[in-house]
Parts: sequence; C-alpha cells; structure tokens
Amino acid sequence: MENLSSTSLAYSESSVETKLHAEEVPIFSETNSTRDHATSDVPVLRRAAMDFLARREHSFRELTRKMQLKFVDSTPESINEVLETLKEQNLQSDDRFTESWVRYRQSRGFGYLHILADLRERGVSSAAIEKYLFADDGKWQETVEALIAKRLGETGQVEFGSKSHQKLTRYLKSRGFTAQEIQRAMGSRIS
Repeated sequence: MENLSSTSLAYSESSVETKLHAEEVPIFSETNSTRDHATSDVPVLRRAAMDFLARREHSFRELTRKMQLKFVDSTPESINEVLETLKEQNLQSDDRFTESWVRYRQSRGFGYLHILADLRERGVSSAAIEKYLFADDGKWQETVEALIAKRLGETGQVEFGSKSHQKLTRYLKSRGFTAQEIQRAMGSRIS
C-alpha cells in the first residue's frame, strides 16, 4: 500500500514539474515568427520546387501554381523569387518542358490541336511552342492511322454516317486531330 501512495506522489510531482516547465517556455510574438518563417522559407521552397522538377519537367506557370497550392502561407513574391532563381540556373526551362511534353503526348496518341491547347494552358510562350510543335509534321497522320487501326483492327471497315463512324470521329477529334487528318486516315476504311 505504501508503494502505491509513493508512486501516486511521484506521478503528481512530475505533472507539476511539466506544468511549470510549460509556463517557462517563451512565446514568440507574431512578427518574430513571421520573420523567422520568411527567412527559413527559401530552402524549403527550393527543395519542394526541385522535388517537382525531379519527377518531370514543369512549365514556369505550372510550377508556380503547384507551389502556391502547396505553400499557401508563403507569399507569391517569395515563391516567384525561388522559381526565377531556378530558371536562371537552367534548372527550370519552358523550352525543355515543351520539348518533352510534345514528345510524350505525341507518343500517347494525341494530335497537334490537343497538345497545342495543353501547352497554352500551361503558360508556354508561342515562341517555345513554335520551336517544338509543328502542324505539318507527318507523324500526326501516322498517329491517327494507328489509333484507327487499334479501334477497328488492321482491315476493319466502318459504314459512313453510322453510329460507330460518328463515335470514332468524335474520339479522334477529342484527341486533337484535324478533320482533314481524320478524313484522310479513314478514307480506305469507309464502306
């Protein structure tokens, strides 16, 4: 019984000590914590931006948007400053992003119009787009023909104006192919 009461006493004394220590911890004013947060923000922001870029290339606008969503407490100026530094160091490049995006989306079966809209949405400049995306590239026709072959088989036919013809045409348009490319590719497939 005596052991139980000494354990209770020890427990209550340690609780009192904890309460006393908690009262001794200095509380920083809001201005100090804000200032400390702003100075320590740069390495954290840089690391996060580098993590995004390590996964894949990003356009400047896309990376800015992702950083703002992840770090809502950071100012847009501090995020922009970090990203501008990365751009100056050639760690972020809209040209590199554009080249890789065009190659990737083209390999996934998307057409010129779809890729163009993607790049514009991601804030890529017209100059960068014109360097890497070409409307008259012969690969677009090959891609649309491959998509049709995948849908219909190597020798499959479709009746003009049928539901399956309309469905296939809508699908190809949604992938970013022009009416002329679709018409040329489906010419021999229409019965």
